[in-house]
Amino acid sequence: MLCRGSIELTLAHAGVSIRCLQLWARRFNQSGIDGITYRSKSGRPRLMESVADRYHWTADSLCG
Repeated sequence: MLCRGSIELTLAHAGVSIRCLQLWARRFNQSGIDGITYRSKSGRPRLMESVADRYHWTADSLCG
């Protein structure tokens, strides 16, 4: 078990809330390192039109 100073130091270093740290610890304990690596977001993905070949930008092309 970690002492209180270690938890506060970890929170300050990671820049996250205690709730987030608890979630990471639970996921790590359940699934190992795979439990805390990047996970894609659920839900509908953003719609983006292909703009790779554009050289000229207008407000209408950016904002729709």
